[in-house]
Order: sequence, then structure tokens, then C-alpha cells
Amino acid sequence: MMRSLFLGFWLSLAVAAPGWSQQAIQQQPQIQQHGKGLWTASVASLLAASAADMQSSMGRLERNPVLANGQGRFNTQGVALKGLITGGVVGVQWLLLRKHPEALRHAAIANFGMAAVFGGAAYYNHTNQK
Repeated sequence: MMRSLFLGFWLSLAVAAPGWSQQAIQQQPQIQQHGKGLWTASVASLLAASAADMQSSMGRLERNPVLANGQGRFNTQGVALKGLITGGVVGVQWLLLRKHPEALRHAAIANFGMAAVFGGAAYYNHTNQK
């Protein structure tokens, strides 16, 4: 399962990487200002979707063994780990975007994608009565 986490991390970096070229900086300087608000909105949606997923998973059987406790359920240990993972992704993005602000749109797209996955998981958890 750790392999999946690392794969997701590298995938989000790969989505953001095309905007890191020097040519992109020279061609699209106006995107940096516009992209900052978009990235901030994407972080807010990612955090909201992650919180909804955590709330909907609380006390249920967890399929992800990294987030499950000894009995296979999602509890405060899972909340802490999921919060660290989500916060780590946002923190790494923030550090990278300080040096490469031209990648703001790419990072925002990655965040909206992760938010969609977490939102889908929360929807599934709320509609699944098992």
C-alpha cells in the first residue's frame, strides 16, 4: 500500500512538472496571479473532500491497510495518517511552487483530481450501508 501512496505522490508531481520550464515562465506570466487563486481554491477543496472522507470512514472497516487499526477499522490513527498525507502533499506543493510559480495551474489540477477521488470515496461510504 505504501507503493500506492508513493505512486500517487509521483503522479501529482508528474502532472505539475510540464509547467516548470523556463519557456513557460516567459510565455505566460499572467497565469501566475490567476493560478494562485485557483491553487488556493483547489487546496480548500482537497481539504474539504479529505475531511468528508475521514468523517464518512470513521468506525467503518477500512480497505486501506495503512489507515486501518489492528481490528481493520478506520479510527483516530487513520485520521492522523490521512491528515499527514494530505498535509504533506500540500506542503510539498507549497515548497515547490515557491520556486516554480508557473506550475500553479498544474498543481491545482492535481489537487482537484485528488479531491474528486476523496469525494467519491466519501459518497461511496455514505451510500453504502454495509
